Order: sequence, then structure tokens, then C-alpha cells
Amino acid sequence: MLVGESKWNVNPVGGNVLEDLQRAVRFLQVEGDWERVYFALFARSGFTPALRESATREGVVLVEPEDLTRA
Repeated sequence: MLVGESKWNVNPVGGNVLEDLQRAVRFLQVEGDWERVYFALFARSGFTPALRESATREGVVLVEPEDLTRA
């Protein structure tokens, strides 16, 4: 299952957004039989260094606008 969230804020997205998303998915895992859950975050203004670090460690995909315009 792929779960993601998009933020169109002027501030970089922090770890709290990922933590909230992971907490919300726990409810889905009780209801469903998901072999693996993948996380993706999309942000207009990028991500904090702490979130980048934890995303690398946890395999979370981070996407910024310039990532979508590369050919």
C-alpha cells in the first residue's frame, strides 16, 4: 500500500507530518491485510534536515516540485 501526504506550505515539512501519517496508517493496518506500507511526502517548500535524515533511514520517498519537472 502506498500512503502519502502533500503540503503546500511556505515552510519546510518536518518530522511531525510523517509521524502523524504513520499513526493514521496504523488504523488501516488493523482493517486491512497489507504486506508492506510505503510512505511518500510531497512538499512545496522542501523538508527539514531532520525529516530528510529519518526518511532516508526509513525508506520514505520525499518529493519536491522540481522533482516533478525533471525529464
